[in-house]
Amino acid sequence: MKNKMIIWFTALFILSAVFSNTVALAAEREYGTYIVLGQGLALGSSEGLGTPLVILDHESSGYFGNGTLRLKYETVSPTLSMTHRFEGILDFEYAVYGTAIAEGNGTDLYKSGELQKSKTFAGDGISTMLAVHLFPEKPARLSLTADSRQRKFYNSKLIEEGSTYSLPDRFSESTTTAVIKWVGLLHEDGEISATQTQGARSNYKNWQLETDADSKAEFSKTTLALKDSFEWDKMLITNVKVSSASGTNLDLFSNIKVGGMTSQYSVAGYFRNEFRVSSAQLLKLNQEIKFADDRIMYVFADLASFTNLELDYLGTSGKSHSISGAGIGYRYGIRSLGGLPIIVNYGHGFNVSETSKEQSRQELVFVVAAAF
Repeated sequence: MKNKMIIWFTALFILSAVFSNTVALAAEREYGTYIVLGQGLALGSSEGLGTPLVILDHESSGYFGNGTLRLKYETVSPTLSMTHRFEGILDFEYAVYGTAIAEGNGTDLYKSGELQKSKTFAGDGISTMLAVHLFPEKPARLSLTADSRQRKFYNSKLIEEGSTYSLPDRFSESTTTAVIKWVGLLHEDGEISATQTQGARSNYKNWQLETDADSKAEFSKTTLALKDSFEWDKMLITNVKVSSASGTNLDLFSNIKVGGMTSQYSVAGYFRNEFRVSSAQLLKLNQEIKFADDRIMYVFADLASFTNLELDYLGTSGKSHSISGAGIGYRYGIRSLGGLPIIVNYGHGFNVSETSKEQSRQELVFVVAAAF
């Protein structure tokens, strides 16, 4: 088994969101099971929250004829899915997945860099999903997905005992998503994509942090993204990612989240999901320096511009911001363990608002990964 352990993901894994769409495996999967264990930490801060990283991704084929079974666990989100391929031009996928504690990321609520403990909440969710992926092996691809989710909520551990808090009632949400993608640009893994999501809710009512729930019963989001790599030689690889996201009628459950390295849209050094925004533009640059295939140092820089979500508790609804961050990381494969990698990333945040409670923003993320 030790000989089968490999360094299987790139530095961009750390720079992408850990809680949603974070593990990007190679186009052709070499091993059936991948495991990641790690921790994200805000350094020298009383406001930043730690983020445990526990990821299990297992895939095996041969179920129900040509079906591929996938079991995935991302810290608080288990997923069980089945995919059937028809003649190489269509994948039919169905799945059930859940979220424990972190529905709406209700513990990640900040105002001017200060954690709003008295406003936090927790929630669970369970979802079912059906999807059709057209031409999954071609450069031009199209995916259509329908998703139905049930949510329920309760007080978080950060709420003082005895405090009164108006939690959201249970509500259901359905979304449809279309993704158009072209794979293979300058680099074989490069891609450009456009994603459109339409959502509708039932039984969504006003609560502590939402006084206009009726206007959020229907919402939409659009995302454009481009990522590519420039390989100057075997030692130097530059990775570039540009993305833009915007939406209408967004709230704490449908918003775009910007923050540190473990956020949905990551900017090194900031707190996890620190900013809840209605639109965002993000540029990410990553320079890999290979000393060997299992000894890689990388430096990275992030720049984001965004508009705050209209939330009463923020007090700055609609205000625009620009933030940036930079960092350095190292991926070290333990050769005596067949390449088992240890990855450490340090990030520093810049352009911190003068009104922020803490001006110094630093974070550390470290992980250990294995495959077999």
